[in-house]
Amino acid sequence: MSPRTVENSRLRWDELTSGDHAEVLETYRALIALRRSRPELADPRLDRFVVEQDGACFVLHRGTTRVVVNLGTTPVPLPQGEVLLTSSADPSSLSPESFAVVAST
Repeated sequence: MSPRTVENSRLRWDELTSGDHAEVLETYRALIALRRSRPELADPRLDRFVVEQDGACFVLHRGTTRVVVNLGTTPVPLPQGEVLLTSSADPSSLSPESFAVVAST
């Protein structure tokens, strides 16, 4: 392995609280909190969820929680329910290359 690869792979703890790094850390913390508060997100059994695909949008259903991922290039409507967490800039739809965790109402 090249020394440059090793250096580029090291965590830079001083970047933790700035820019995109802080945003990613906050997203991980929010996802961990959701997993603790919603048992269906912590269930490791793969036979307990359903995946639907509509174009570039994927919806994973488990219990009353849905994880919606938009891998496309255009916004898609959010499913009905309470948005628990989203990476979308638009609160009324799911921006391209973003996700949302939605609880059924």
